[in-house]
Amino acid sequence: MMKNWIIALAAPLALAAQPAMAQEQEPLVITPDEEAVFDAMAEAFTVEPLTPEQEARMPIARRLAAQVIPEGAMAEMMSGMFDGLLSPLMELGGNSAAAALNQRLGYALSEDEIEESAAREALELIDPAWEQREELTMQAMQGATTAMMSAMEPMMRDVMAELYAIRFTDEQLADISAFYATETGAVFARESYTMASDPRIVGAMFADPEATFGAMGEMFAEIQAATADLPPQRGYADLSEQERNTLSRLTGIGKADLEASLEAGAAAAEF
Repeated sequence: MMKNWIIALAAPLALAAQPAMAQEQEPLVITPDEEAVFDAMAEAFTVEPLTPEQEARMPIARRLAAQVIPEGAMAEMMSGMFDGLLSPLMELGGNSAAAALNQRLGYALSEDEIEESAAREALELIDPAWEQREELTMQAMQGATTAMMSAMEPMMRDVMAELYAIRFTDEQLADISAFYATETGAVFARESYTMASDPRIVGAMFADPEATFGAMGEMFAEIQAATADLPPQRGYADLSEQERNTLSRLTGIGKADLEASLEAGAAAAEF
């Protein structure tokens, strides 16, 4: 469903956007390299123009898109996602004093290496207002990402209208629109967005991890079976001195670090 794709996109964006400390908002500046990446992405997802028949369905398709994505629905979904999903996940994975200290030190101390009380004492020296800063940062993130989703709403209506015109006939569009025109349909349209970010969904996934994630083990086994006949990845010891020099020149990794890099890459490739 469309709302699930929106959540899949918005959640990592919101998590990745968390700054170490609240900073003054700066205007967005797109560098030439970034613009080239955006252009390449746009070209990679080039789509065919609508046919005349599909264009003729656009008026009812636009009406349906406006019914399916009510005004403010995406902002409500984002707010619900923060309250019901992202806030608990952030607290679970990185809201400890040790995590906050790491952000300020630019260092990776594990929670096993420093006790919570020691981390809090260190933070009092570096940033006495750290807890308030974390809370205000979270609030600012929620406001910014909610505004982002609100800005995306008209674009999503336009895109969904085109998809409706492509995938449904005039009769089907009329039937679907008739449902959303009812009081029940209007309630369903708005509530379906907030339901998509309900914590019950994540809770259900982790309540039975074997059912939810059990197939991952099978996937790894299938990958191993599919690649079993390929030669193994070569390690540092498998390379000649000339090959090591060439690899170092091509990658910019010094020979002293090359062996460790290859070992790390091989370990990451193992399932």
